[in-house]
Amino acid sequence: MNSGTKKLVTVLSAISVIVVTGAYFYYRSVNQAEDPRVAKARHLFAKYSRLIEEEKYSLVFIVLDELEDLYKNTSAYADSYELGIVYNNRTATYLLMALYDDKKELLSKAEQTALTSKAIYEKWLNTYGRLNNKEIKTKIEPFFQISKKVLNKRVADIELAQLEVKRRLSVSYTNLGIVQRHQAQPAKAVESQTRALELWPDNHTAKNNLNVLFGKKPKKRSVVDQLFPKPRKKSSKEINSEK
Repeated sequence: MNSGTKKLVTVLSAISVIVVTGAYFYYRSVNQAEDPRVAKARHLFAKYSRLIEEEKYSLVFIVLDELEDLYKNTSAYADSYELGIVYNNRTATYLLMALYDDKKELLSKAEQTALTSKAIYEKWLNTYGRLNNKEIKTKIEPFFQISKKVLNKRVADIELAQLEVKRRLSVSYTNLGIVQRHQAQPAKAVESQTRALELWPDNHTAKNNLNVLFGKKPKKRSVVDQLFPKPRKKSSKEINSEK
């Protein structure tokens, strides 16, 4: 294994973050309120994970392209946060491939997909990040006439995304910083990893990449941290439901 490959091995620690973040929405229990127009996405993400494990990268991109087409061609999803998940997973795939193939070209592609996911999440936060329950419902209701259950579930999903998207955006910055580090742009890489930690202070991958950039050894997470990660903040709806 050459020195470049050894350095890129650190990318692998980011992949678990991306997969967990990307899969959060899709692997929750599915009920009757699931939007039938995008129900196929859950199965496609499961297929993506399986193909990544099998290292069938050419097929991975076919699945991700299908996911992107599904969202872009479905009313109310063309500007959704789910597209950011698709692009984060594309970045993860390019970084994995860079372990074995043409590093320069693949890193360039990873940079573009990381920038795209970042732009998607930032635009989504500007549009939906500060809306309350009523405002969300008013905004999306014209696109969800199929069922009140589907509408209410989508409102709940967006409220959850208001909490989760900053962490997903943090992953985008982490990926971008990894690319920049391997493109010999340390100042930009530090800036990206620092921004990642501002968005998500517990981003372990970003912390370790900063350590590498500053010539320090990556730190392993303690067993306690792995078993008992800090819980995310609850949405107002979840808090009210417990009263």
